[in-house]
Amino acid sequence: MSGKLSRFFQINEIRIVFIVGAISFILGIIGHYQIYFSPENKEASSFNYSYWDIFYSTLQMYILESDAETGSAQWTIYLQVARFLAPIVIIWSAFRAAMLILANQISTIRRARLKGHIIIIGSGNLVNTLIRDYCETHSVIHISSTITKKINVADGSRFFQLEGDATSDEILRTARVNYSKRIFITTGSDSYNRNISSSLASFLEEQPIKDNITCHYELRSGTKQASNISSYLNNEKVSLNYFNPDRITARELIKAYPPHFKRLPNYGDKPIHVLLVGFNEFGQEIAKQLIRVCHYLDLKNLRLTIVDEGNHRSWKRFKKELPALNMVADVIFENFDPCSLTLDHWDNLQDKERGVFDAVYIADLDQEESYNIALDARDGLGTKTNPDLVVICSIDPISALGSGPGAIVIPYNIDKASWTLENFINGKADEDSNGQEGAKTIHEKYLKQVKAHKESLTDLKDWTEKEAHKTWDMLPEYLRDKNRDQADHFPIKSKIILKLLSASNKREDFFNNNKEILEQMAELEHRRWMASSVVSGFRFGEKRDELIKRTHPDIVPYDRLDEDTKNYDRNVIETLVKKLITKKPH
Repeated sequence: MSGKLSRFFQINEIRIVFIVGAISFILGIIGHYQIYFSPENKEASSFNYSYWDIFYSTLQMYILESDAETGSAQWTIYLQVARFLAPIVIIWSAFRAAMLILANQISTIRRARLKGHIIIIGSGNLVNTLIRDYCETHSVIHISSTITKKINVADGSRFFQLEGDATSDEILRTARVNYSKRIFITTGSDSYNRNISSSLASFLEEQPIKDNITCHYELRSGTKQASNISSYLNNEKVSLNYFNPDRITARELIKAYPPHFKRLPNYGDKPIHVLLVGFNEFGQEIAKQLIRVCHYLDLKNLRLTIVDEGNHRSWKRFKKELPALNMVADVIFENFDPCSLTLDHWDNLQDKERGVFDAVYIADLDQEESYNIALDARDGLGTKTNPDLVVICSIDPISALGSGPGAIVIPYNIDKASWTLENFINGKADEDSNGQEGAKTIHEKYLKQVKAHKESLTDLKDWTEKEAHKTWDMLPEYLRDKNRDQADHFPIKSKIILKLLSASNKREDFFNNNKEILEQMAELEHRRWMASSVVSGFRFGEKRDELIKRTHPDIVPYDRLDEDTKNYDRNVIETLVKKLITKKPH
């Protein structure tokens, strides 16, 4: 009970002091009026007091004085209460002000001695989550242009807030960025993030850096801008990591609920057909992840139908950024409001030429709108002609959704993936997990191959030696993404290989008995690599230019590749088969 009262007083302290102060003032006014204008007080009446005297005398109570021309024995109950409450309010306020000044001074002193702390720049739910998590183990400085409310953390002594412009040298100096361990730049604006990174780079060039600093930079506009930002922070003691919350969430979503939920297409089967409702930033990342990952043994392009209203310009920009999109995916954009569709219109989206949908992803972030669209998609598409439809919507689980005639509805809260952000930021998501090789391991094996066959890479440009052959920590972000895409596709290839292994009597004859399928899988791997390159903005070019023109000579059909390049894809499949053979018992 006492704990609840204590918390209540802490939360409402200012309000309580104000109310008590107001009550004491009102009681003082009433009490002095009764004394000064009482017909029984002959001495007071002789002085001819005015209402201003009442007001002034009431104010004097707050400094332990009073002009009342009578003994306290004649004071009314109003004045008796007021003359004790008034100084209490003043003393308590002075005490709290002194404590606040002292706390600020102590905080300033402690902040001025910080080392190895975490700096978080920005605002929003992500920032709040990072602050609460890191305050458990580190001292944290939060920088924001506007601080509307105090963030409650488990250990308040570890937390410091600075209100101001993070591009200012004064703010950066106060935050002691050169003594920090990690810096998070996540303002929600790519342009402001760039300005902060530029100011930060200039500041760190002139300041001694205690230990190595890792800067985590939120980049929503794609990895094309990453090289420009890297040039800002050209400091050997500063490493730069990028993250995109929408991309992270999309990766987790497709990993948990892939479109091949019900079927894994084989050679000759109809291609996977996906309906994406909503083309906001999150929807665009879902589209990119589908294009990266959805490659199967049918050796056909993914069919993707996008429905949205008002985002036609986003679609045009999307195609401009991915000039070779038609080579790796069959995508169409329908510019209309999905909320306006009747059940018949929903069914008409499944034309005979493109086939029925295997999955529907709803990227609308409005809870009520997503709910209604999910219901319409279930009832309009989940018919007897499409019994394997899966509808995946970005809402909290709602039991009322249920299942329609043949359709499965999977509610998915996009905030669910936010807990994985720390894994991505710290690089844990790129490490091996559950027996599956992560992006880091894939790159490390590639470096070993480069070292072993360096003589075969003499035709590559000097920048390749400097960029593609760097260690993971120094690898450019778009090259990290390529390794992540390969890791994300391993579950699909593994399912195909494991099915073949289960039907094989003699493992030693596996390669001889499955040459044709293994060659198809090599082509599958090439198609996956090509899609990964295209999503990163690459297109075909006679000369390899990955920095400026974003061209590559291998963005062509598999049968047009030279044997050395084909062998690389074959080696990927062969390595995976050997790994699965050793793990799976006979």
